[in-house]
Amino acid sequence: MNVYSKTKLASEIIVQNVLNTALVIKLPWVFGRDFNNYINEAIDGKKVSIFKDEFFYIAYDLDIVCYVLNNIDRFGVVNIANRGSLSREEIIEYIGAEYDAVDRDKEFDSNILIDFYMRPWEEALCEFINESRSV
Repeated sequence: MNVYSKTKLASEIIVQNVLNTALVIKLPWVFGRDFNNYINEAIDGKKVSIFKDEFFYIAYDLDIVCYVLNNIDRFGVVNIANRGSLSREEIIEYIGAEYDAVDRDKEFDSNILIDFYMRPWEEALCEFINESRSV
């Protein structure tokens, strides 16, 4: 376990010990309008460099807000994500953008447990793309 993981775990434990009615939400990679990342760059028409063999879960910021608002009275630790694992290459191809793909030896951790799946990532990303292009 690296320092980042240890810090996250320690933070969760502290929050739960101090406030046992807290809802701790663990998130995968988050995307949305106010994020500076390769998805926004691709939507803006920039060519991006990605690791094509990196698989993970994503979470759309608006879906996270909806989850929080609908579960504000709950407590404990929950892992949430949009439904379906994917690669960065799939995201960029879905957007229809240009990219340079780089191979890297990184396997998807299939042991990641998601407690609650929001809508499919394709649906969330489609909404985000349409919203971003209309602004």
